[in-house]
This record gives sequence, C-alpha cells and structure tokens, in this order.
Amino acid sequence: MLISLAFACSALHAQDTSNVASKYIKTPAGFLMVLNQGDSVVPYIEALAIRERIPSATIAGLGFEYHFGYHNLKTRSYDPKTFK
Repeated sequence: MLISLAFACSALHAQDTSNVASKYIKTPAGFLMVLNQGDSVVPYIEALAIRERIPSATIAGLGFEYHFGYHNLKTRSYDPKTFK
C-alpha cells in the first residue's frame, strides 16, 4: 500500500482530523493526501490509516519542510527530525 502526500509544511501540534476524508482520494496505487500549511502530518496519516483500515504502509511525501520523529525506547524521549 502506498500513501503519497503533498503538503506545504507542518507543525507538530494537536489537530482536529475529523475532516480527513476531504484531504485524500483513493488511487490505483494507494491514496493521495493533500494537506495545507499548518496541518500536522502524523495525525492525518493516523486518521487515514484508521478510517481505511490500513495496518502498514510505505509513505512518500513532497513539500517544503516537514517534521517527523519517533519515540526512542532506550532514552524514553521523542527524537524529532526536520526534512527540507
């Protein structure tokens, strides 16, 4: 399953994702999601995965600057990374 993302930029903050259905369309290869400046990427991806019952996926994105991270179990902290 491939989820392609096109977005301007994102900030990590709580986001109302109740309108997630209006942010993506199903394509032959997976889904295309378009986010606006200020939308948090991770909550929308999570909402899409839950709504479409996607257990795992490969994610590709286009944009100016975006932030992803992971929870490091050894240090018990969130390790963010900025991509440009």
